[in-house]
Amino acid sequence: MFFKIIFVCVAVILHIFIYFALFRYAGVYAPLRQVFKVLIALNAIFLIANFVGSNIRLSSWLNTLFASSIGIMWIFLVVSIVCIIIMLIVRVAFGYYYYYSLSPYIATILIVIAILATIVSFYEGYRLPVVSAQTIKLHGLKQDLKVAVIADLHITKLVKPAEVEKIVSEVNQLKPDLVFLVGDIIDAYYVNAKDSASKLKGLNAPLGIYYVLGNHEYHYDINNIVRAFSDMDFKVLMNSEVTLDDARLNIAGISDMSSARYKVDPKSDLAPNLDKALEFANPSYPTILLAHQPKAIRLVGDKKVDLVVSGHTHGGQIFPFNFLVPLQQPYVRGLHEYAKGKFVYISVGTGQWGAPMRLFATREITLLNLKAEN
Repeated sequence: MFFKIIFVCVAVILHIFIYFALFRYAGVYAPLRQVFKVLIALNAIFLIANFVGSNIRLSSWLNTLFASSIGIMWIFLVVSIVCIIIMLIVRVAFGYYYYYSLSPYIATILIVIAILATIVSFYEGYRLPVVSAQTIKLHGLKQDLKVAVIADLHITKLVKPAEVEKIVSEVNQLKPDLVFLVGDIIDAYYVNAKDSASKLKGLNAPLGIYYVLGNHEYHYDINNIVRAFSDMDFKVLMNSEVTLDDARLNIAGISDMSSARYKVDPKSDLAPNLDKALEFANPSYPTILLAHQPKAIRLVGDKKVDLVVSGHTHGGQIFPFNFLVPLQQPYVRGLHEYAKGKFVYISVGTGQWGAPMRLFATREITLLNLKAEN
């Protein structure tokens, strides 16, 4: 209850800030100011309703409206901060006369930019994921392999079965040898996600489909989620590993590093344990580690791990949030050599969290072309 009260207070304060930092400058006429006040108040109400009633079944358009409020707030909050900075520069550099005469025009231009950014973000959010290809050489791999990576699908009541079917079809057209599901695939109680999540069973990969937990699965009935993916014949890697002798490859996976926040028994398989995950890996084969959060590379040290595949960051999802991601994660997106001969690949994500919005972080299905290097 205390957290909910804090959330409501913060949401209200931020919306008041947006009005006084941005909209009051452009609201030269009283009726226009009243319209702005109503719109900002409605967005605050939608945001609070989405948080407080997250598990209440609503119509699709209401769910979308409520969920979008956080993305809309973020875009206008960023533009409001930019507006304040520009206004301060004008006041200091040119004086009060130009400040008062130019402020309505500056605010109006910035509001138009915020509206356009919002429209573009919805377009990117609803557009099907693009295929992002990346070639990686693995020393000791016997044969070239194609791996499709799905991350951060965030199946909720907003994600329809038809959308998941389209993603599955897009993956299957790539004809991958393996599919990696690297966490945050489910973002609801499984009973609410079942219709859409069950469509993932249509994925085809002759060498298997591998799944690791993300932090959002811990919010819900995680045991039912794990059981459901196991029933789909996916290889659920919870501090475990699969050795593919024909390809000379180890595929290991750890549970998510956020487990401690959910009071998970540190000795259970729901808590990350890299030593256990690599216990039976063949040391003469290259090893791929599936770990939802990129900061899992800090656990690797000198262990025999050639490539870490992660998600979690969404590439920032809505610009400029990507500049804040490094406060928690070592990398935001793409392929990086974090130590000599050790690489990490971070997917931008196949879905989105919360608002069906993305800005300069297009949804993607990654195709990793693993090349044998002897």
